[in-house]
Amino acid sequence: MTAMKGSLSTVQLFSKRFVFPAIISLGTFLILFWIYYSSWYVNNRLLHYLFTDIVGALFGFFVMFNVLFIYPIFYFRGASSVERLIGASFITFFWCIKEVYRMTEFYSLGESAFFLLFPLQFNIIILSFGLMGLSEMGCRFMAKKYQQSDLKVITPLPLSVVIIVLAIIVFTLHDGGVTYFFMYNDLYKILFM
Repeated sequence: MTAMKGSLSTVQLFSKRFVFPAIISLGTFLILFWIYYSSWYVNNRLLHYLFTDIVGALFGFFVMFNVLFIYPIFYFRGASSVERLIGASFITFFWCIKEVYRMTEFYSLGESAFFLLFPLQFNIIILSFGLMGLSEMGCRFMAKKYQQSDLKVITPLPLSVVIIVLAIIVFTLHDGGVTYFFMYNDLYKILFM
């Protein structure tokens, strides 16, 4: 009986620290996604533009910056490093699936997956990892300050991830993004033409 109680307790802890925050994050993504695409059927032109602009901006903001909101929830609920990485990647993962699916209307599956390397899509994916590194350091700072722990705030892995991501984003945006776009375009021609 004790083993069964321990197993049930483990499942409850896993639900509390991982499943519920992941469901909240994914639910927010799906609701914003559904509202945004449903707003295209609003017949009043002014309401349509107002609705799509506001919800579209919220949806875009959530896709790009959701890690800053969800990562601390995983962290302070006691999720492990792997659980935080997986949980904070959910929205980016589902957004990538949505983007690939959207592109399969026009291109092959391989070309649609390659579309994720397009500058905007690639930077959103990379940004999520950089924000995870920043969030880790921010959470460590908060834990150290408010829980009076001797936790190190800046550690090599999160700092390295932030620096590498920042370097990649600067490279992809250098010269207005032209250099990276031509590299993307040339690689596309090599692979698919």
